[in-house]
Amino acid sequence: MSSMYRCVLFGLLALMIVGASESSNPQEYDGRSMLQDFRNRFMTYEHIEIDECPLKYLRTVYSDFCHVALIKKNASTCLGVLVNDYYILSTAECVPEDWKSLHVQLQNNFDLPIADRLVYEDYKSLNVSSEKAPVLLRINGTTEVQDVGYDSTLNYLIQNTTVCSASMQEVCLNKTFTQWCERNPTGSLLQIRDLDKYSMHPMVVGLFCNEQQQLVPVSRYAHWIRDVIARDRILFAIPDAGLGEKCITKNDKEGVCLRIDACPKVLKQLKSVARHLTALEQCGFDGDQPLNCCTPDDMLKSEDKREKLQSITHEIEHCHELYDVYRRTTKEQQFHSQLALIRDAANRVECVGTLISKQFVLTAAQCVLRIKSKSSTVQLGITALHEKAVQTLNVVSTLIHPMFDHQTNHYNIAILTLEAPVTITEYSVPACMWPDKDRMPAKLITTGYDTVANAVTVSTVNPLYYIDCRLKYYSNLTLTEACILPDMDKVYCDEEPMACAESGTGLYGTVYMSSDWRPVNYVVGIYSIGAQCAQSKPAIYTRVSEYYPWIKAQLYLMAQDL
Repeated sequence: MSSMYRCVLFGLLALMIVGASESSNPQEYDGRSMLQDFRNRFMTYEHIEIDECPLKYLRTVYSDFCHVALIKKNASTCLGVLVNDYYILSTAECVPEDWKSLHVQLQNNFDLPIADRLVYEDYKSLNVSSEKAPVLLRINGTTEVQDVGYDSTLNYLIQNTTVCSASMQEVCLNKTFTQWCERNPTGSLLQIRDLDKYSMHPMVVGLFCNEQQQLVPVSRYAHWIRDVIARDRILFAIPDAGLGEKCITKNDKEGVCLRIDACPKVLKQLKSVARHLTALEQCGFDGDQPLNCCTPDDMLKSEDKREKLQSITHEIEHCHELYDVYRRTTKEQQFHSQLALIRDAANRVECVGTLISKQFVLTAAQCVLRIKSKSSTVQLGITALHEKAVQTLNVVSTLIHPMFDHQTNHYNIAILTLEAPVTITEYSVPACMWPDKDRMPAKLITTGYDTVANAVTVSTVNPLYYIDCRLKYYSNLTLTEACILPDMDKVYCDEEPMACAESGTGLYGTVYMSSDWRPVNYVVGIYSIGAQCAQSKPAIYTRVSEYYPWIKAQLYLMAQDL
């Protein structure tokens, strides 16, 4: 979302949290939602729609004051706050009756023309004087109406544009619509753009007028359009999920979109004499290969392996409920306990990973390409005070995401399988995988390894909003990646911190569960690349939440063969 609107939402959210904290009780984490109180802070992560419909108010650097409006008159300046797309909240003392001479702008010097001043008439009920009465200033936005047609002579699209200000919007729009109908432009269309909100996203208003020369808006028959589209999707069962993405079956069960051979139970039914085609739950395509929506039960390879499948499913799905006695350690130990050093045959640390279950480690695809699985080891509990707590296990297999791209480093994620389960101690505890695509913890830590200094590294870092990073640093950034910068607000005795890290370094956030403050560490990202990280530019991490369904499916399948 834009800086203007994002900050509006942030301001209102803060008010909601303060108001709700007095009456609400902390809720137990249910695997899909997070505890919302003063201990846990989250940031939303924008979706691709922002790229499709760029907003006008785009910021390049996050500011704590981007929701604040400066209201200037003569030599004095007071403040207001954006409370939605078109209104600024202030006071009558700040905005007098002769408000038309005011100069209002955002802290980045963006001017906001004002169309109207509205006073809260029941201000006396607040026990304040008229000078303190709440006032709303309506921003004078503009709307652009475009008559779009085709000139067959010029072989070119043409348009006539009318701009309507907010203060006269209704009159202006009605007049424009009437004039368009009077011209009776056969074969043309009328579209509208709100210049303040969706400056690059025209919306169709109408294609024709009725017999009374009145515009017939598309909204009058939009229900029919939606019904036809819906029927079409049902008729042709249009798939829209990709390999490894979450899907929902006809019975409303959550699954993962996988190739048929990754769904042993479904594949067995298809190969049977009866050929149970109803077992198919097509959810997409991988090239020309159809994908099937596979539930955990569909991944069962044989009945004698059901216990192993149930065990790994419980370990992953209920990760936040496990190992409580080992998680309640010092903050430093919490972030070291899931760190896995991946060593080559010469016992050199090639890269690092994150322990996500007793027998699996999550890392980057680049890391796996640098090692030989059969001669590599994983070392855990490396910060333990006594050597007996340090565990070293052989790597028996590796799995790189099938869509990993060496050129772009997209899908830069991989899984290591260990020869035996790790012994859970306070120095070796799996991290849970962050499942939420729409947001992430606002406070994050990276835990890696400095191969030069031969020491564990821990850094406080700040995530950037998706659109901010695309605009300022990496134009090719995708939603499966996150931009991370070191926390520059901290005081460092030596050189300034960098975002650079070893391949596979984990990005972690702690979430406190229930009323007893149970800390649970989540791996939010895996270090991917940092082309300019040494020049105070952000590093790019692979977002675990984007691959959560795929990772779970692979663990469920591989665990059955251990």
